[in-house]
Amino acid sequence: MDQKLIAWARAVKAKAPRNAPPPLWLFTDHRRVSDPRPDIARLPRGLCGVVFRHDALPDTVRATLLHQVIRLCRARRLMLSVSGCISAGLPMRTQPHRRGGRLSSSADKASTCLPPVLRGRTIITASAHTIPEIRRAHRLGAGLIFFSPFLPTESHPGTVALGAARWNRLVRMAGRAHHQSYIAALGGIEGRYAALLRMSGILNVGAIGALHARH
Repeated sequence: MDQKLIAWARAVKAKAPRNAPPPLWLFTDHRRVSDPRPDIARLPRGLCGVVFRHDALPDTVRATLLHQVIRLCRARRLMLSVSGCISAGLPMRTQPHRRGGRLSSSADKASTCLPPVLRGRTIITASAHTIPEIRRAHRLGAGLIFFSPFLPTESHPGTVALGAARWNRLVRMAGRAHHQSYIAALGGIEGRYAALLRMSGILNVGAIGALHARH
């Protein structure tokens, strides 16, 4: 686990408003880390959030894993967002994760079957790759939008990253659309880029590899 990134998150949280979303989020990815539980169990208490995806798993397997993830997040005081359907029997102290403009896949369409959010106690999260997707995420009620790819990432090899300057420029261009939303950086996030995050004024990030237990 990337301790430099953890230190950056602690510094951000120390100055953040009380109701601000966690500065650091773990995105689960079954292709890179099949079992996210060890990583979640090592996240600092009260500092982080988790975006649970694992969309490719069979429904029953995914539901079982999600039950376990919910218990871990409660024990460690971690915020939890879930992409796709939540089966009716699951506790509703989770929130939906919307994939901003990518609503064509079955996994993204499944997000429409999520139950109502408990307003005031949760925050809808979303992912976006373009300004229109940021706007779509905002229309869907997202309070925290992960805009990517900030830097080159293993999740999408060969994809051209935005880079800090372009990322910030696009965020400013979309400013009117997300005036009530936090914009987080996703893609290639590591502790060695903490200074870049600070200079860019970024207060929320999502990561996969940097929060892996064997990192």
